[in-house]
Amino acid sequence: YGDDDVPKISEFYFRDCMKDMFNRDKYLVIGSKGTGKTFLYQGLKQEELRNKLQERSKLTDTYLFVNLISIHKEENSNRYLETTKFDIPNIKDSDYFFDRFWVVYIWNALMLDESIKNSQYFLIVIPVEAITQEPETVNRFKKYISDEETYSKIFGILKNLDSKLKADDKNLIVLFEQLDFIVKPEYWPQAISPLINFWRSNPFSKILPKLFLRSDLFNKLTGVTNIQNLSNRAIDIEWTKKELFAYFFKLILQHCKNEFYLLMFAHYNYENIDFIIELDNVVSSNDNQVPTDEKYLKPLVEVFFGKYANWDDVLINSSFGESYDWFEKNLRDANDKISLRPFLNLIEKAIEEFLKRHNNRKNPKSILSASFFADNSVREFAVQQHYEDLAREKGNRALLKFYQYITVDGPKHLKVPVFRRQEFSLLLNNIFTKYKGDPDMADVQKTDDLKYILTSNGIIKETDNTNRAYTNYVIPFLYRNYLRVNKQNSTHEKFHKPN
Repeated sequence: YGDDDVPKISEFYFRDCMKDMFNRDKYLVIGSKGTGKTFLYQGLKQEELRNKLQERSKLTDTYLFVNLISIHKEENSNRYLETTKFDIPNIKDSDYFFDRFWVVYIWNALMLDESIKNSQYFLIVIPVEAITQEPETVNRFKKYISDEETYSKIFGILKNLDSKLKADDKNLIVLFEQLDFIVKPEYWPQAISPLINFWRSNPFSKILPKLFLRSDLFNKLTGVTNIQNLSNRAIDIEWTKKELFAYFFKLILQHCKNEFYLLMFAHYNYENIDFIIELDNVVSSNDNQVPTDEKYLKPLVEVFFGKYANWDDVLINSSFGESYDWFEKNLRDANDKISLRPFLNLIEKAIEEFLKRHNNRKNPKSILSASFFADNSVREFAVQQHYEDLAREKGNRALLKFYQYITVDGPKHLKVPVFRRQEFSLLLNNIFTKYKGDPDMADVQKTDDLKYILTSNGIIKETDNTNRAYTNYVIPFLYRNYLRVNKQNSTHEKFHKPN
């Protein structure tokens, strides 16, 4: 899906963490790239999906949803304004300015939404105009922010809306997404911290916010009151191994259930027909979703990928580990997060390779064996799009230079998956010096900035070690083929394996 696409409900996977979308106390939705923040944000536009999620959450209250920010690529968007238009470095009191900016923005965006505009909740006290990138919007916002009388009217409209919602016993959930496009990452302390602080002490009883935030930017945020204590106010939407498998097999059963069951029963000596019947009953009563339960997932993984992650699946050999564990070990990043896109891209490319080779195996032990999904070229393809997407995120362009240096420009002895502390410092210094002045390095003012970009995005892990002199920096298995690093290039007498 593209950012401006609305997901089909049939291909949507309902995860337990999504039930907290109705939880008043949890107003932050935090996840790294590839966890599906925009997918969920767009999906919640659909009434059918919202109703299904509410039904699964066993809630009977009435909820209205409004997406307050247009997706930046969306045509004819009327709720999108980049705050660089306000010359943030020269704002004297950024807390005061952005406290008011967000109140004005919330009012304006709400009054533009069709579900509010065509209801009893619409109130015209001040003319409602589109939020655009044009100077008219910028000047209008500046006026409303600075004018006490106008600002008071705007806040009063929101309080009035809240009172009407309370009288009707309805809840209005307002969603914020793509805030890294609205506010450049370097200005988050000035412009996003006030938004988080405002909603932390929510002045409304029936207007409930959900702020979708990139985990790397949230972790770097300053200016938020007691930010360390916000974890219990956040919905963590990172994927688990079980959720990845459950979503994948939902897609399988969605499109070719009968064929898959026949393969299970006829071709792979899977004689437990009772299991297939039980699985089908559970899936049919669960929105066509496979439960995140190992008793269902493990047999499915063994049928599709083979019990063991062996290149020759005719042989029974456990030396490569079980396929059920292989994906988690090889697809998690340096922050131990697993993203959906590399997982699906890996399988897509593996199937493509399978079809290219016209594989005619006799007595196969799996549908798609490790000779395809663990292939080096397949693993490189799986992470390429994910890495490039990370690099396109605001503030992350330096990842392109890291890739260029470690794959092409750098010396052989630095093209390794594990660095000692001194080597890693040398790597950072070399990249900083070589590409200084390059537009892709605009967000890197010192080597620590580059280090933060690499560690916060899960490209490099700093291993825990009480003796700092022997700290290792590790590239996870996920990125090793793509970055073309090789432990044989190491000059260490003894190569240290990652934790």
